[in-house]
Amino acid sequence: MNSIPLKKIGQHIGADAVLYVTIDSWGQKYQILASTTIVTSKLKLVDVKTGMTLWEATAHAEKSSDSGSGSLAGALIAALVTQIAGSVMDQTPQVSRLANNLAINNGKRGLLNGPYAPLELKK
Repeated sequence: MNSIPLKKIGQHIGADAVLYVTIDSWGQKYQILASTTIVTSKLKLVDVKTGMTLWEATAHAEKSSDSGSGSLAGALIAALVTQIAGSVMDQTPQVSRLANNLAINNGKRGLLNGPYAPLELKK
C-alpha cells in the first residue's frame, strides 16, 4: 500500500488523507516468571492532495502478566497459567487497541477534535 501514489488513492477512493501505520513491535515477550504483551507502531496521516504530513504519533502499550504473588511457587504457577492461557487467548489485539487510543487521544498531540472525539477532549 505504501508504494501506491497518493494521487491514485485520491482518484480511486476519494480519500482526503491516508493513515500509514508501521508496526515496530507486536506480540509477547517471555521472561522467567512472567510475560508482557507489547505493541508499538508509528502512525502518520498524510494529505492526499499535497503529500504533506498532517499528524504523526507513536502508539505504544504493554500488558504484563506479572501477578505480584509473594512466593516463588505462586509465581511459577502464575507464569504457567499465563503461558497456557496466552496460547489460547491472544492479548495482542486488545493491547493494540489501547495503544491506538492512547496515540489518537493524546491531548494536544492527538488528532484534532472531531465529531467522534471523546467528550473529555472536546472541552
